[in-house]
Amino acid sequence: MDPSPLSSRARALAGLGAGGIVLGHLLGYLVAFPDAAERHEHLAAAGHGSFDLLGLAAVATTGVSLVLLGLRVLKGGPSGSVSRTALGLVSLQGPGFLLLELIERHFDVGLAVSDPGVSTGLLMQALVALGIAILVRGFVRAVEVVASLLRRRRSPARVLRIRYPAIPPRAGVDLLVGTRRRAPPGSLSA
Repeated sequence: MDPSPLSSRARALAGLGAGGIVLGHLLGYLVAFPDAAERHEHLAAAGHGSFDLLGLAAVATTGVSLVLLGLRVLKGGPSGSVSRTALGLVSLQGPGFLLLELIERHFDVGLAVSDPGVSTGLLMQALVALGIAILVRGFVRAVEVVASLLRRRRSPARVLRIRYPAIPPRAGVDLLVGTRRRAPPGSLSA
């Protein structure tokens, strides 16, 4: 059963959004806590122990999503605009980031809301979503160009042309068709 174009787009966005959540998370905490020692201490206290595993999973899903997106483009599927892709990613990344932060803090909303890393991370989610949308548009264009070049390089189907050998004219009566008939020469002995 073939998946509908909407579901393949949603799957591609979900994988890209997972990567965006991790990237926005990293950038948010880098901006909110520029000092590395302070950032490390804050992340450890806020329950970010499994972040490496989440980062690895996000990288893997991003790669799979790019493959799916490339296949979709090769099949002639429609490609969304930058704004549509960015809006789709923001709608996934914002709530996903907040959920991740709430899980890390055992659903303590007060701790999550008061954390400068969370508020900065939310802003970073929007910027990262826009950046990913621009990069995805470039990726889609590149796949379209490569596919177009590959289609042009294929040689057209060869047409089998049968050449018949030239048939030499037969000597004799066939040569006289259309000519005036005359009698054979008379005998020379008389």
